[in-house]
Amino acid sequence: MDKIDCFKYFGIDVKNIRWSWAGLNKSGKGRKDFGSGPVIALTIWTDQNHWNKDKRCSIWSTFNQNNLIWKDTNGNIERIQIIKYCIDNLKSEFRPIYVDPEKPGIIDDTREAKKHYVIKDRDIWYKITKFDEKTGECEAESFIR
Repeated sequence: MDKIDCFKYFGIDVKNIRWSWAGLNKSGKGRKDFGSGPVIALTIWTDQNHWNKDKRCSIWSTFNQNNLIWKDTNGNIERIQIIKYCIDNLKSEFRPIYVDPEKPGIIDDTREAKKHYVIKDRDIWYKITKFDEKTGECEAESFIR
């Protein structure tokens, strides 16, 4: 799957294939996943996602990830608006689109994706647990529905 296919799996047409990091399907139409109704998908860089043994879930965080280079970009501005919608309308719950980076751990303005994918055989969701509206930094925990 490529990035477009991943978003389409949730019935989402991304605004811009290059810089969109998030998408919203308000109607719920065209979803191929387990759910129905409105859905949001956010891209999750896999090197920012770690298993927490105590909580028994994955924790994804964009805090302290060289934020100044992307804080004012179109993709982050769009993602902030989508996350606000997620928190206000969808109980902070969203679907993940995983992104494997070309160079794990290197977070700079030339960051490239090696692979985008969704996990189709499990109903994996994340819930936003922290969010900074000004920077777009967020943290979320995974769960199975």
